[in-house]
Amino acid sequence: MILGLGIDLAATAPWREALDEPSGAALEACFTPGELASVHGGAVDPAERLAARFAAKEACIKALGSAVPLLDIEVDSEPGGRPMLTLHRAALTRARVLGVRRASLSLTHEGAMTAAVVILEG
Repeated sequence: MILGLGIDLAATAPWREALDEPSGAALEACFTPGELASVHGGAVDPAERLAARFAAKEACIKALGSAVPLLDIEVDSEPGGRPMLTLHRAALTRARVLGVRRASLSLTHEGAMTAAVVILEG
């Protein structure tokens, strides 16, 4: 049974600017250290990866139906590369209240825009 569905679009440009910001404050406010470490390397532009992860977090918040801190939602990859969500603290509590047993995530990025879809199942 689907308990929640969320979709979000995010522009790449703000994240390209955030990568160039010396303090890194914007990045640290939105992404975990693990997420920040995972965006460098590989064929995909780091700004596109950040935008996709941000879209995933926003889509997850919509699917949960409740405002939770962005840092309580972590976007990672399974060993084969498939994107996945790990929920912490308030996001995990909300998911448990809803009865979520599985979270599915799909990401796409193309230059200036990224998109994410989250499906929560119980």
